[in-house]
Amino acid sequence: MKKYRKYLIIIIILLIIIFLITKVFSFAKYVANYAFNYYLESKDFYFTSDKLDIDKIENVDKAYDGNPIKITLTNALNKQAITTYDINYKATCSVEEALKDQVGCRFVDNNESVFEGVLSSSKGCVNNTDDLKDVSNYTQSECEMNGYNYTTKVNSKDLYLEIFSLNEEEYSDVTVNVEVETTSPYKKTISGDFILHKKTNTLKTITLTYKEKTVNSNLVVTNNDSNDKCLTLKWDSTKLHIDKDNKEIISSYKDENNYLNGIKFKIKANSNINYTFYKTNFEEKLSETVFSIEEDGC
Repeated sequence: MKKYRKYLIIIIILLIIIFLITKVFSFAKYVANYAFNYYLESKDFYFTSDKLDIDKIENVDKAYDGNPIKITLTNALNKQAITTYDINYKATCSVEEALKDQVGCRFVDNNESVFEGVLSSSKGCVNNTDDLKDVSNYTQSECEMNGYNYTTKVNSKDLYLEIFSLNEEEYSDVTVNVEVETTSPYKKTISGDFILHKKTNTLKTITLTYKEKTVNSNLVVTNNDSNDKCLTLKWDSTKLHIDKDNKEIISSYKDENNYLNGIKFKIKANSNINYTFYKTNFEEKLSETVFSIEEDGC
């Protein structure tokens, strides 16, 4: 019994030591990152993002609709702390090892998993007053004569991350890592994980049939149930635009660019509805996987 107790005490001590070592390394990494950021900011170098950071951010979306994810890169910390020179960077995305043969990722700008760009520095008229006047087109003299500030502006770049199936099969849960590294004038790496649970067509009584034609495409929504249903259909608005002249539509949804990317409609029992879409890229082949559908209340 004493021998057993001795081993138990040793195990507990080892676990405590491992826990403390882990915490020490985590704290040391935090301190190192903080010190590195402080050094870069002392050089007036600011490179930030809403979804990425020097300490990796976890971005969780439990209702991912399949549309591209917007990631904003900025050359400033705030309106006063702005980088006054160009920043070159390289963005890379990668899918978790377990799903890399089933799911792919790419940036919409070049349809590749690696994108290189520049956050340019520029000067312009900035309105820091409360009059809400648009002074963006003022020359330096106009700006200063009217009491505004002609200074370095905050510039940003929106990266759109697209997740897609490699074998046209539906996926549900996936983790995608995005890393952006500045290549000049200073090196800084920010990253984030996108932990996504995709909405899929789990309605057994609803089927989607997508057919492409020369000019447009048709999506047939079929209700095999004996009851009327209210449904919400969503799609990737960077790939498809809907012909919205349909009486069945109850309401619609728009993306940040004011394009329709979803509709809510009612479908009668044992019937179907045909929706017409137009592809933004005629050379790209699409399928039902670009859509998601779920039952909704009317």
